[in-house]
Amino acid sequence: MYRCGKINQLNDFFKDITIREKDTIFRCRIEDYNQDIFEFLKKYFDEAYKKGAVLEDGIANPTEQNLEYFYSIHGNEFQNSIEFFAEKLKVWMPRLNDYQKDILAKSIYDELSGLKKAGKNDNMLKNAYIKFMCWLYYKFEKVVNQSSDFFIPKILYMGTFSKHEMQFLSMISKIGCDVVLVFKDKGQSYKKIDPSDNFSFKYEVENGIDFPSDFSVKKLAEKPVVNVTKIKMTNRANQPVNKQKQPINKQKQPIRKLESVYINATNVWIEGEGLNEILKPYSQRGEDEKCLYTSFIRINGVEDKQTYSNELFNFTEKLKQNNRKYVILENEIEKPSVQDISKIQRGNYADVIQMVNGLARNINYASNLELQKIIYVEFINFFLEESQKFDSNMNKLMNKMVYSLCWLKKYGDILFHDWKKENIGCLIYLGGCRDENEALFIRFLSHLPLDILILVPNLNNKCVLTDEKLYEINYTQSIELNSFPKHGGGLSYNTVAYNAEKELDTLMYQDSGLYRVKQFSKANVIFLKTMFEEIELLWDEGVKFRPGFDTINDTVNLPVISAKVSGVKDKNVKEYLALINKLKASENVLVVQNGNYNISDSKNQIKQYATSFFKNGRLLKEKIKTHNSYKYGLLREDMQDYMLEKLQILIEQCIIKGTYQNGTEYTIISVALNLNNDVIRLIQDFDFTGKNPKVLYFNTTERTCTLEETIFFAYLNLLGFDVVFFVPTGYQCIEQFLNKKYFSEYQIGDYMFDIPTNQVDNVLTSITNKLFRR
Repeated sequence: MYRCGKINQLNDFFKDITIREKDTIFRCRIEDYNQDIFEFLKKYFDEAYKKGAVLEDGIANPTEQNLEYFYSIHGNEFQNSIEFFAEKLKVWMPRLNDYQKDILAKSIYDELSGLKKAGKNDNMLKNAYIKFMCWLYYKFEKVVNQSSDFFIPKILYMGTFSKHEMQFLSMISKIGCDVVLVFKDKGQSYKKIDPSDNFSFKYEVENGIDFPSDFSVKKLAEKPVVNVTKIKMTNRANQPVNKQKQPINKQKQPIRKLESVYINATNVWIEGEGLNEILKPYSQRGEDEKCLYTSFIRINGVEDKQTYSNELFNFTEKLKQNNRKYVILENEIEKPSVQDISKIQRGNYADVIQMVNGLARNINYASNLELQKIIYVEFINFFLEESQKFDSNMNKLMNKMVYSLCWLKKYGDILFHDWKKENIGCLIYLGGCRDENEALFIRFLSHLPLDILILVPNLNNKCVLTDEKLYEINYTQSIELNSFPKHGGGLSYNTVAYNAEKELDTLMYQDSGLYRVKQFSKANVIFLKTMFEEIELLWDEGVKFRPGFDTINDTVNLPVISAKVSGVKDKNVKEYLALINKLKASENVLVVQNGNYNISDSKNQIKQYATSFFKNGRLLKEKIKTHNSYKYGLLREDMQDYMLEKLQILIEQCIIKGTYQNGTEYTIISVALNLNNDVIRLIQDFDFTGKNPKVLYFNTTERTCTLEETIFFAYLNLLGFDVVFFVPTGYQCIEQFLNKKYFSEYQIGDYMFDIPTNQVDNVLTSITNKLFRR
């Protein structure tokens, strides 16, 4: 493990590794500026840009796509142990040597153990681990692979330092990296993170001044103007850029490294007959023995809605009659598990050619040597060609190849069982490719002795696959079909009247301003900013008549009221209470007076399981839905999904104080999953284009909302309820547990205390009975 030494002068950074003290790297920070500093940073920048990392504005947090890919590879498991981290690094970054892997695993463990000693919970440790792993893969793959006994990469950091960034750079430097930190704020942000200078030492600049306001990485990257009349085309300034592209550019010489066993004659024989093309016997497709006659077809839409399901069923029945192997994929290709990925043998590769050839050794069809050679050759040729699209990111290409190998193992064992050239298999994909991993795999399969049929009967769906060999058939009619008809007894047949009604339904309710009951299952809540007087006007109006309402595809933009009304206008109690009574008299109003309301019906059975429902910042929705204590299984399926989505948002946006700090997220889950039956009924009946349900909170006392009540009101508001607090005293009621000013506050008049509530008490019972029909 490398240790941090101290420099005598800035040029020590450029000393060859053989001249330095053994296993020594440097970490220093620069807080002042002069011309010498500028010259040093230009030289250091050039080194870091070529074979290291330049970080302007710090290290960006992982994106949602980064996290999604991480979870697809590693799942949700986490253990704070060196063995666990070493195993995960082996899968995540297979090009690391054992020394680097062991150092990084121990470094991650040390940093997380430090966080644990500081009082951080396991969820926080897990989040830090995921962030470190994503940074390693997406930002520092080149750096760690450059580090060796003969070379120390350089990292240049400019930005506002964070604790996680310091921990991460400490880890990276231990495998052999120099780090220079540049702070234009005189190091103020750094001192908050490392007041004792444990991570780096400050370089004292003689006669230093503040950094110029326009100082940036761009300034360091600027090259001096060269007098071309004196220098004969030897401008070395452009060489780093060219060199960085060379590893992959070299692969652009001969893309095809191996000679194919057969000439690929995909689609050259077809005549546009759709399913019948695939059913055509191999002997009728062509006569040239050197060719491999396969089909690669996508059919968009349907020719006849009434017969479509029957046609598909009959198609597979004929495949069976002809003893042809086939695989049906529906709507997605299941991602490989961690166990599947671990079975793919990998190594450390010097270049793309070596990597592709190395991974091809995982292909094993030893019982049929001809098939083995076909797949082996086509795999190498296909992925060498694809490598041109991945710049120098070998890790990204490798992971996509690993996915394809996992899927080939899973489906190829069926499709190529007892393979013969005269009796090829067929892969059927209903719904089409959803992402680039799926598209890449299907395109690779199109080079093998295999027919491929992609069916997209619903024209609202889109298959992302594009390929110049793909033969497309397009129909104008559309039908929703989520599962392939596999059994004759399960087939359905649409009558002419039924199809006519569906077409009329599309004409009437698509972009017409008219809406079918429960037409939409998704909504984005928009909080209206209004005048106080508008609350009364909008309160009883359907949401589709409110400003901001819109429909985009299958989602409604849902404008809702979120307000606190403080004081009494003109001290006129009679008019004030009359307004409250008027609002209470509307349909579907939940009335809460002076906090007298039970947000749940019974003891919270969910609370004890809340911690198991939330991992890695994500709700485990399927686990929640199948749990014995889950209350919402009676609701419409789309409404259940909607409620869980809004619960995720309530946690992610940290609306409630303590979220991600002291376990408040688990309280949020336990409250949101234990609403009382009256509220559940309101939610079940909620139509996103009709009148939305409402909460009217009237408080004349000093009582404030509890944490659970605050969660309850904020969650209902996110679901699309109007929520209005009438607080004549002006006291805080819900603010105590909110991170920000969540509700618009209207100061309508003087504060008044001890207002008699008998004028509203009389209407409470009748309104509640009306609402819930008791």
